[in-house]
Amino acid sequence: MKIIGYALTVFFLVVSPSIKAVVTIDNWAVNTSHGLTIFTTRGATVYSHDLGIAKMPEDCSIDHLIVHYTSYDKSIKDIEGKNVIVKFSNKQHSFDAELLVVNVKNATKRLSIVSLTTSDGLTSNMKKMLNSEEPLTVEIVSPLDIAKKFDIAEEYFVLENYKKAYALANKQCLGVN
Repeated sequence: MKIIGYALTVFFLVVSPSIKAVVTIDNWAVNTSHGLTIFTTRGATVYSHDLGIAKMPEDCSIDHLIVHYTSYDKSIKDIEGKNVIVKFSNKQHSFDAELLVVNVKNATKRLSIVSLTTSDGLTSNMKKMLNSEEPLTVEIVSPLDIAKKFDIAEEYFVLENYKKAYALANKQCLGVN
């Protein structure tokens, strides 16, 4: 349950206008606000889709994956608190991971932003894939009734300069200038 609280904080800070400083490294945005460090890249298909990492001030060595998707489905709020299977793939590898839907927030009257995260930090497969900096496809695959709630359930992310963004986020998290 502690991760859900963190993830909700992450979601609030990602969409909050109170972010103190944002540093961009090509396609990555790195920021720290209220002690929480987040770095994200935008989706190539839908600009408001994000993929990134959150680093908690209590332990900067733990990385939590964050994925934001959008939906126009009126019943999308019903999936909050549920687990979904997400497929991650690039040219070299493919694997499925279970992500928790931690928050569904209305962005407009019709559009909602759905926040998903890992409960136990990054797996070795995720780390390997991110560190490769190869373009990554992320797809919500099951349960099928939930996957159908997303207008676009598959997104493409450019991971170039991930390592630079990670290094900067780590420095910010640790308070190193």
